[in-house]
Amino acid sequence: MSREMTVKRTGFTLIELLVVIAIISILASMLMPVFARARAKARQTSCLSNVKQLTLSLKMYVQDYDEMFPYGETANAGTFWHQAIYPYTHNRQIMRCPDRRGMYVGYGYNWLVGATGTSEGQFFDSAMKILIGDVPPECLGATNGSPGTEWWINDPGNDLCGAIGGTAQAASEDASTNCFTDIGRPQRHNDGCNWGYVDGHAKWAREESIDQAAFWVPAAVTE
Repeated sequence: MSREMTVKRTGFTLIELLVVIAIISILASMLMPVFARARAKARQTSCLSNVKQLTLSLKMYVQDYDEMFPYGETANAGTFWHQAIYPYTHNRQIMRCPDRRGMYVGYGYNWLVGATGTSEGQFFDSAMKILIGDVPPECLGATNGSPGTEWWINDPGNDLCGAIGGTAQAASEDASTNCFTDIGRPQRHNDGCNWGYVDGHAKWAREESIDQAAFWVPAAVTE
């Protein structure tokens, strides 16, 4: 009587392996965009934290200096607003958005606040007035080894909101557009940027939603 020997299979066939690999590839292709968005959201949140800390530091400065905001750049040149508030932060890393490459400074100060020396009492509605914004380092002239010489946003030649508050519009720009979109600089965080306001709060917003004088001119009346 012959004995039939049965061999127990211990592995996968080639077809089964290919099917498993195909399923894993499909799942990965579905999940990668989700993970990318999650990482982008995390960088946006980290940047917003920077903006919040900078805004609160400006508020502390105001309390110590007779309700006056610091100049964007002092008369002797070379000392900027973020250096003036350094004693309140002791942290230079918060001047660098995590979405930027290298060590570029990426936060600008409202020209209409820092150019002339503005007191807190001059603002009509502090909850709507923007102090600082997360902007491309190129707007500030910032490089890996320099914080740049253009500390401002919303000014002649580097205008954010058109010719508002008496500021002149650069010849290369159209008053109906804003500084990021019309010169090909993308908004950094999920099609928007982070902004710090005079009352101390910070939030994300699309640039076109704050592209009006009420957000920038201290004495502008808001509805």
